[in-house]
Amino acid sequence: MFFKTRPFGELAHNVAASPDGPRGDAKRSPQLSDDPDNLILLCPNCHTLVDKPGWQQDYPEALLAQWKQQHEGTIRVAGQHSHGRVAIGLHYLGVIGQQIAAGSPNTIPQAAIQRGLVLTQKPFELRIDASAYAPQSPDYWRHVVAEVRKQVGLLQMQGAGQPAIGLFGLADMPALMALGFALGHAAELYPFQWDRYAHSWLFPANDAPASAFRVEWPDSLDAPVALVFSLSGTIDHERVRAAFPDNSPVIIHVSVDLPRLDLVQSAATIDAFRTEVAGLIARLETVLPKTTPIHVFPAMPASLAVAFGMAIKPKVSFPIQVYDAEGPNGLFHPALSLPLLPSS
Repeated sequence: MFFKTRPFGELAHNVAASPDGPRGDAKRSPQLSDDPDNLILLCPNCHTLVDKPGWQQDYPEALLAQWKQQHEGTIRVAGQHSHGRVAIGLHYLGVIGQQIAAGSPNTIPQAAIQRGLVLTQKPFELRIDASAYAPQSPDYWRHVVAEVRKQVGLLQMQGAGQPAIGLFGLADMPALMALGFALGHAAELYPFQWDRYAHSWLFPANDAPASAFRVEWPDSLDAPVALVFSLSGTIDHERVRAAFPDNSPVIIHVSVDLPRLDLVQSAATIDAFRTEVAGLIARLETVLPKTTPIHVFPAMPASLAVAFGMAIKPKVSFPIQVYDAEGPNGLFHPALSLPLLPSS
């Protein structure tokens, strides 16, 4: 028995070839009838849907043009990767400022392809309900850490034989650092950054060079060590000192020329930041006992919070105390510790 060929897609017009057709136009329809920029490949069901009489207002010309651009961009990127890595997608929506984070999964497959990852199944959704605890309280963070470890363990069991994980996460920075630590030492982990302006997980300029990080060191390290990250915004040193009422800290300040929420334009910035943190910790190891607490004050994009957790070495690292702030300019309070300690 021979199988018959069947078309998988149908060639559709955005602006109809006829002025009377869907999204038709008396002047432009004849001009655009054979224009490749006006043609879009759709499955039969979608073709029928977008051209259904009376439905054109739900599928306007701009929307179909956006579909075409996104799809062609995905195919263009996919063609640049001859050897894709099989991966699991992890979609983590936590809490930011006491509100559930929003980050649509629609662009996750295309974003994965940007980094040469091939997702074999629907992304695993990780949600942590900490509504029973006072926000940012010790019990809140203990619950978040316990749930992260539990659900990461389940994910790893499901993904036996698949070493890579694409992480699409939005949450409080301490929770993302804990997630990066829990995953980054058990799997090949690739963090992604949510583009809040384009509402997409795609990197806005994936070929862009990495952002340049600047590290300012104090003259000595003879007081409590505060590691301050001014990357998505600037942290005033007085806010950091206010967290140490009995002993003013020395401050190691990591910054960029223009701190901003959309700092991560490409995957190169995430990789460069992880390398920067690893080098910073290695330098501290040459001058401080491993029992010295390092107090971390972060203002950074989500993907860099994950990358920070990945850079913390299990069991042999300094005890890292991560702080969280009450709003953009509020007081800092201890949140959780890395490595993930029982007292976190």
